[in-house]
Amino acid sequence: MRYTYEMRKYREDGRYHLAEELLENIINGTIPSEGLVRSLFGESKTRVIKYNLDKFIASREEKVLSVRPHHKDAPTDISDSRSAIESDTNFQTIHSTILLGDVPPSSELAFYYHDYSHTVRGAFKLFSRHKLVRKCGVPTIAHANRVGTLSTAIGLNDDQKTYKYSAVAAMHDLIEDLLFTAKDKTGKPYGFENYQQFLDDFIPSEIQDEVKILTNHYDLIVKFVTTDLKKRNEYLSFQNILASVYKLIDNGPEQIRNYAAAAYNLLCEKNFETDILDAIRWECYKELYIEGIASASKEARDFRLYEIKSFDLSDNGHGLGSLSNDSKIRNLIKQEIWARKGYRLETDWEPINRRIMELMEDTLVYAKHLVVKDLLEPQSSQDYIVSALKKFEQMKSIFYVEKVKTDKMVKIAGTI
Repeated sequence: MRYTYEMRKYREDGRYHLAEELLENIINGTIPSEGLVRSLFGESKTRVIKYNLDKFIASREEKVLSVRPHHKDAPTDISDSRSAIESDTNFQTIHSTILLGDVPPSSELAFYYHDYSHTVRGAFKLFSRHKLVRKCGVPTIAHANRVGTLSTAIGLNDDQKTYKYSAVAAMHDLIEDLLFTAKDKTGKPYGFENYQQFLDDFIPSEIQDEVKILTNHYDLIVKFVTTDLKKRNEYLSFQNILASVYKLIDNGPEQIRNYAAAAYNLLCEKNFETDILDAIRWECYKELYIEGIASASKEARDFRLYEIKSFDLSDNGHGLGSLSNDSKIRNLIKQEIWARKGYRLETDWEPINRRIMELMEDTLVYAKHLVVKDLLEPQSSQDYIVSALKKFEQMKSIFYVEKVKTDKMVKIAGTI
């Protein structure tokens, strides 16, 4: 559902189209008319608000960029499948059990996971044992199950003979969330030193590679570094972090060394001064993590793992209402990064191109709504305009397309 309940309610405001028009002025780098500003903010605020807006627009360099157009006919396959699942009594039974804090039996999970229902239940039990919940307070299993069942509903598996990709989708966060939390038979957390043992204990060998590709190992490296420096009573300085990452290149498990080397090389090119760990996570996500999934998919000439990531991001985006503004913006930018790198795959694989168009349109619609909301606030208008302009600046990659295009990209996407 591209337009959420909140969006539809806001659109009932008679001034919504005025705020949209003002945002289009900002995006296009054109000075808004005095009449538009007056209609939106009232006579008494017109002069000062127009002055501030004019000054902001005149100072921008983005006027030379290409504005990202809407795709009114963009697919809604992910959203439609989500709605269909939620109307299915099998899903309702499973999800009700999950939301009440329990794990559904394999017999119920089999409807969506078939030959992998026992495997998926084992993963869900592990999540449940450690009482993992998302920021909105919902059990982590709920997200995993939504992504997994959506993969079944949208037809991701091989003629439904095996439900391998649905299982991979349901377990996409397993390593990242539990490698340093779950305990082995000796009672110690697995950690990097027992990475392969964790995989062997919880993930069938035939899908380990797929789950590993979807795992954000760079977040795991940050967790390791934090623990490593704390254990050695060392300050979280950039140089100490680099040294800790380098240790993984030298002495880490074989499966982690390439990730550590990529992170180390990237960090050596950057200069982090504040919020170092968060900045490192974000840079690795933008430059390495999504690129890794894209590269692996292109090499295999099979884009289903990249599709699963779109289901994951779409599900996260669907729950944006419960997040802080900064988290909402970061989630939207993650979707834009995924779509942009997806366009660069230059593939004629129709399903992935449909996912790309759907996510990009969803992202553009929601990003505009976040800005427009601030422009509608009747009190503290000047403050909210500054907030709106800050959001706009943070989300520029969503509002504009890259300058460099290939014919195939234009043919597929018509935008980027």
